[in-house]
Amino acid sequence: MKRYSQQFSMIIMLCFFCMNSSLFAAVIHIPDDHPTIQAGIDAAVDGDTVLVKPGTYTGIGNVNIDFKGKRITVESQNGPRTTIIDCEEKAETRGIIFQNQETSDSVLDGFTIKNGNHEYSGGIFCYDASPLIKNCVITQNRGNGVYLSGGNTFGGERPKPTLIDCIISENTSNGIYSRSFLLIEVRGCTIARNSARGVVCISNYSFENNIISHSIIEQNGKGGIELSTNSNLKITESIIRQNIAESGGGIACSRTCNLDISNCLIAENIATRWGGGLDIESWSGKATISHCTITQNSAGIKGGGIYFSSTPANRSVLNVTNSIIWNNKSDGTYPEVLLTGNGISIQSSNIKDGLQGIKREVDGNLFAYEDNIDIDPLFVNVDNGDYRLKPNSPAAAMGVHATIENLLSVNSVGKILVKWAKLKQNTR
Repeated sequence: MKRYSQQFSMIIMLCFFCMNSSLFAAVIHIPDDHPTIQAGIDAAVDGDTVLVKPGTYTGIGNVNIDFKGKRITVESQNGPRTTIIDCEEKAETRGIIFQNQETSDSVLDGFTIKNGNHEYSGGIFCYDASPLIKNCVITQNRGNGVYLSGGNTFGGERPKPTLIDCIISENTSNGIYSRSFLLIEVRGCTIARNSARGVVCISNYSFENNIISHSIIEQNGKGGIELSTNSNLKITESIIRQNIAESGGGIACSRTCNLDISNCLIAENIATRWGGGLDIESWSGKATISHCTITQNSAGIKGGGIYFSSTPANRSVLNVTNSIIWNNKSDGTYPEVLLTGNGISIQSSNIKDGLQGIKREVDGNLFAYEDNIDIDPLFVNVDNGDYRLKPNSPAAAMGVHATIENLLSVNSVGKILVKWAKLKQNTR
């Protein structure tokens, strides 16, 4: 009996140690314990934290920093304003590297990463990994700010890197570039003033969605978001504005893609050709737009608000519900929406000039236009970019599929604008 009691006690102790392994995690201080961030990572084991004091970190050991597959947290002590990884524009340098199947337990928190210089990404390079990157500023790098690739499954799941509350700005290529079989989640981020697109997703080949939520994507030099080649993207409660591109100033979707946009503001984007707000030219894809405001976008040729193109063979689908499409511009004809093909539905929405604002270049059998209105939505202050609705807005009583509280997203977008005002100032 005594022997069984001892065995039981040992099992209980073992379970206690396993459940409380975090009690034994070490905190490695940089530069007190080790002179460089990489040296701190090399010394760490799973569960440890590498805590970095304020300062500007340069040179060997502080650039091309590799997590080496470890489940650790690398964290600044006082946040990104005072803790800077500076690659000094030296050739073949990047700030951070994830390339050894890191998981969401591999956390980067609270750094500015700047002046990297690499063909793929001067900021963060991620291959076949699922790290959590949060509270970081990734700026003024040559190449993409964040490059995500790979997609070999491990542990039965696709890699899924996650970015939360980051600012990705002023990089010489795209803000975020994602390709191959991985998935991404972007939440609460500002992606602004990058030379190319804000976000690019190519060849994700997944029935799951890439996700962008509660984010601002603005003033990027070749468009806000691009989706291409068997990719799926869900965008919610975000602002996409003041981007410029040849086609698809706000969002461009091509080849076989599925796009789901809800509760978003798409405003003041420019396309020199077509699709000022959105350019959707998907093969056998589906685009769903609900509770969105698409306004003040412009296109040099056609489709100031939305340009949608499909053929009967492609069977692409566009569904627009409970949205405002208002005061977009093109070459002077059909500025709001230009449609080519079948499978189109616009319902319970406010479209400037109604059917006269919509041009169909190819007749088709599948076109639904139901329960829509054509009345000035009465935005609060267009000149200052405030697209909330006034209390007496006629749009407030419109839409059979939504409540007044979340109708058309304008009220919620207004709240987001206030909430993010301080974050936006930090990108200036």
